Amino acid sequence: MKDNPGLFVTLFNTLASLQISVQQANISRTKDGYVVNH
Repeated sequence: MKDNPGLFVTLFNTLASLQISVQQANISRTKDGYVVNH
């Protein structure tokens, strides 16, 4: 998806609201402005 401000926080808060633990998370940005969550 296209990168946008607050993307990682939104992802983290969504997982937390579902009571899913996030031990390691990373968002990598591509040269053309997209992000990959892994």
